[in-house]
Amino acid sequence: MISGVVQRDSGEIWFMKERIDGLQPFKIYAKGIVRSFQIPRLFWRLTVLDNMLIAAREFIGESFTGTLFRRGKWVSEERKLVDKALDILRLLGLSESAFRFAYQLSGGQMKLLEIGRALMADPKLLLLDEPTAGVHPKLAQDIFRKIEEIRRIYGTAVFVIEHRVETLFSYADWVYVMDNGSLIYSGKPSGVVLDARVQKAYLGDIYVA
Repeated sequence: MISGVVQRDSGEIWFMKERIDGLQPFKIYAKGIVRSFQIPRLFWRLTVLDNMLIAAREFIGESFTGTLFRRGKWVSEERKLVDKALDILRLLGLSESAFRFAYQLSGGQMKLLEIGRALMADPKLLLLDEPTAGVHPKLAQDIFRKIEEIRRIYGTAVFVIEHRVETLFSYADWVYVMDNGSLIYSGKPSGVVLDARVQKAYLGDIYVA
């Protein structure tokens, strides 16, 4: 709903003091909200580098007049974008795969490529939908370490949907827990397992203290 893919039934969504519910996804994207998907949606027959470059916003070469009359400008800009993409791929440990096709990556690498592609758009808010779903636990930790590094380097706010509770204690600053569409917990990660409503919703009555 935040990204505009699904429309809300009620309520309001505000971002940077501006109401954004009802806007089309591309307009929300233009405001700096970028998302990944639980199942990666990559351009499978493009290289990893091309997947990165296609996500760049407001590229002069995309316009007809820019291509015809500002060739020097867009060529220079394209070189900068390649450098930017390679820097991000190095950060994510994917630089050696830059010229492989997206379909040749492992599941974990595909997740990282989606995150990298999102970073090409210079997001103010990065929405990640289960970035470690279906990924080996060790690689899941690696992915979250990369997300933490992204926060530190780029200063990007990150909002993650995640069911691996063990990751919350190491990486999350604040946690929201929902059950049947209702918010049942909002607070620090350390309080999640102690909350009776969370225990009942996810572990059953037998675990409630």
